[in-house]
Amino acid sequence: MSLDESGSPEIFKRVPISFMFLSNFEMKRGNETVWSCKWSETNCDIDLENIEFKSLPSGVHGVPDDVINFAVPKRARDDEYYYGVAFYKQNGQDIAQKSGQVDRNQVKMYALGVIIDPKFSARGIPDDLVSSWWPTQFIGANAYVDDLQQLLTHWLAEENFENYDLFEEYFKCNSLIDDGNGTAMPSRSAKLAQEFLSPDVPRRLEDAGRPQMLEYLPYWIRKLGPLIFPVWKSCLLGERILIINPPGGSFEACNALTYCLSLLSAVPNALQVSRHEDRFIRPLFTIGISDIDRMASNVAKALEREEKLAGFVACTSDEILTCKTELYDKVLRISSGPTEQDDDDVCGLFTSSGIPIKATPHDLECLQAFYQSYLGEQMSEAEKVRLSQTVEPVSWTQYLIDEFYWWTTAGYVAPFYHEHRHPEKTIPDDEAEMVLEIVGDFHGKTTGIYNRLKAIIESNELQGPDELISVPFSALSEMDLDFFSAQDQELVKALAWKWFEREVRITVDYCEAVC
Repeated sequence: MSLDESGSPEIFKRVPISFMFLSNFEMKRGNETVWSCKWSETNCDIDLENIEFKSLPSGVHGVPDDVINFAVPKRARDDEYYYGVAFYKQNGQDIAQKSGQVDRNQVKMYALGVIIDPKFSARGIPDDLVSSWWPTQFIGANAYVDDLQQLLTHWLAEENFENYDLFEEYFKCNSLIDDGNGTAMPSRSAKLAQEFLSPDVPRRLEDAGRPQMLEYLPYWIRKLGPLIFPVWKSCLLGERILIINPPGGSFEACNALTYCLSLLSAVPNALQVSRHEDRFIRPLFTIGISDIDRMASNVAKALEREEKLAGFVACTSDEILTCKTELYDKVLRISSGPTEQDDDDVCGLFTSSGIPIKATPHDLECLQAFYQSYLGEQMSEAEKVRLSQTVEPVSWTQYLIDEFYWWTTAGYVAPFYHEHRHPEKTIPDDEAEMVLEIVGDFHGKTTGIYNRLKAIIESNELQGPDELISVPFSALSEMDLDFFSAQDQELVKALAWKWFEREVRITVDYCEAVC
């Protein structure tokens, strides 16, 4: 396949569609799939059960439009997934503009979606054009979002709700096809949505060109505040994290958070972690009630085989999932109000048993450094007060040491544990650069923890495998962690076992902090 045969380079980079569908919500019948196409009726192993609930999750009906990402397990293996995306739109606002009132019987709510196989490798496509990097595979379907938006918007405007020719034509040109021997290959006639619409349709819809997932990262850093760090630590440990999307919350933004957390907590390739599955946590994007039975079955199988439960990060608007405590380790509740105005409305992180988890004082200091280094802002006093609700109180030990330094140095010298690994730098020129630098900062924190732990363990290699290895109290500060916090001490112990299968203990000597 050549570039000329496949169209523009942007089309060429897209993974061909394995499955395309249209879901509908009706007041009387609920969710249903009204149209669908597969690349092969005999060789397609996509489990399409409940796809209408994945593309029309609870709560989406209250917004005019949204983008919903989701994962579909492969039938052959529970640990491998297809990834999909759907564009949801309802015509309630259009009806209100025309008639000044809304008849609920006339409101149409549809979601047009595609599913791709992220591991599909097209013959003849160079590696530099189709990325095999795992974060790209998770969001490969998002290359179709703008097209889905244009197709569905145009189709709704036509008001011919029994005619699916537009979708079928688009699918034929952008899907996988059977080469006659049961082998999948990409179509040679890939086209953009605009090529299927009439000439009088604007080249780009006014609200097309939606933000990329990583573009939401600055928003989520402000929204979560210092809680971004304990959530990152949970992801680093490969825990199962459930994010509760509040009523009226954007699934597009919440799905972006799951992706950002997966990327931030990825262990860089250079560290050569022995087990591939330990390098990242898998984003499952949107899940709901229809996923409970499958998730419970996977937990039961893992416990029966005495296997480690696979970590994930996913969002849902179905509050009932929080009652199934065996399905997750941590739950992150997203606040619904505007963070700048509501002093009491902050996000919260909890264990599956309901115990609140707060950020460390060091995490708050790291966040302030992020504001200065990347966002080009100073955190306001009002913001510090608001975010302090999500932070552990300073321990008496740290308080006394801080006071000792204050009185003995007249406030000119701060204890070494207040130093941060965020040197002052030029504020990034654009948002893309800023986002990449933030990701690099988190990867740098992971690298620092890994390398310091590795050095300590290797320096004690003469000890037997069953011997406890002592990690100096001050080493946590070198890892850019809070050595006064039991939370960060437990993190170091858990990571030492996860990465090196060695047990460690933290040797506490507060004289180190003073001297």
